[in-house]
Amino acid sequence: MKTVVKSFAKLNLSLRVYRPRSDGYHPIYSVFQEISLHDELLIEPISVPVCQVRVPGSELDGKLNILNRCFDVFRPHLSEHAGVSINIVKRIPMGAGLGGGSSNAGALISWWVATRRLTLSSEMLVGLAATVGADVPFFLTGGTAIVQGIGEQVQSTDIPVPEWYVLVNPNKVSDTRTVYEWFDTRFPNAPDVAATEPNAVPVVFGENSFETVVWELIPELSVLGGWSMATFGKQARLSGSGATVFFEFSDYQAAQQFMGAVGAQFPTMWTSLVYPVGREKN
Repeated sequence: MKTVVKSFAKLNLSLRVYRPRSDGYHPIYSVFQEISLHDELLIEPISVPVCQVRVPGSELDGKLNILNRCFDVFRPHLSEHAGVSINIVKRIPMGAGLGGGSSNAGALISWWVATRRLTLSSEMLVGLAATVGADVPFFLTGGTAIVQGIGEQVQSTDIPVPEWYVLVNPNKVSDTRTVYEWFDTRFPNAPDVAATEPNAVPVVFGENSFETVVWELIPELSVLGGWSMATFGKQARLSGSGATVFFEFSDYQAAQQFMGAVGAQFPTMWTSLVYPVGREKN
């Protein structure tokens, strides 16, 4: 039986990046927000113990996918004959700082749990999910959450968030590894998370440690940000390591008007009007 599962994107409403640990990973303190933009996974169980993934119309089609890695990680814990065939309708841009691949993996894991093909404790589930991708544990719960560690520490929160977001992407891919390398070069004295009391870190919406770096790597975003501030008084806020920026609105009509103006001024850029969601919207 085939099942259609939605995998929602996320925004980093704030992102503070710390000095890398001894293992090379950078601890973070971030507020993640699940949003209405989503891919769709058409999942069909198959008797062969493999994960077959198709992404029709995408450059990802025919290539190994994060879902293949997810299957390999969870295979020892899956029920017998738990193979899957998955077709992805891709709507979340790749390399956009919106967690598209991690969201797909989270949706697959949640489907395994819901269909009783996977029965693990919450601790084991999160631990394995983190080995698939740093953002994957968040997508097992979604909604609004404070995320720490390297992504494996997820705490749901009721922090108020804006009602609408306009997303803008210059149709550029932001390579996460490159952004981290530039960050380490630009900020060799970044704070050490071990010297910071996590619970004392203030939530500053719009703060993103990567902004300076990404503005250098993708100057179109700096141009967009300057225009939006001068024309609308709206600050461009970077999500994750980019290349997507978002603008916050409390009024739907104002958001629509702004998105139309962006389209007229920057016709080659991708735009989307979205709203925050929680797992109850699945």
